Amino acid sequence: MAETYKIGEAAKLLNLKAYVLRFWESEFPDIVPLRTAKGQRLYAVEHLALLERIRYLLHDRGMTIEGTRRVLAEEKSRGVVYSFDPSSPQAEPHGHYPLM
Repeated sequence: MAETYKIGEAAKLLNLKAYVLRFWESEFPDIVPLRTAKGQRLYAVEHLALLERIRYLLHDRGMTIEGTRRVLAEEKSRGVVYSFDPSSPQAEPHGHYPLM
């Protein structure tokens, strides 16, 4: 299994609160963490990359949730792939996409 992170670990890596990650799951359909038998959320690196992009658009660029959804949908249609390096989580989001 690929490396996964519990919600608290993911939140710390992204400099966010766990409740923000839970809220974003309800707002962005591509965020579907794995679940343990006990229901614990497990985020893969791919989830962290997407969450980092969302954080960047919402917090750093000041976009709305709806605007962020549109950007992500457009990037997805173009096949944009995001990456995340857990060893340097505060870096600007990686990927091939235009800064809007």
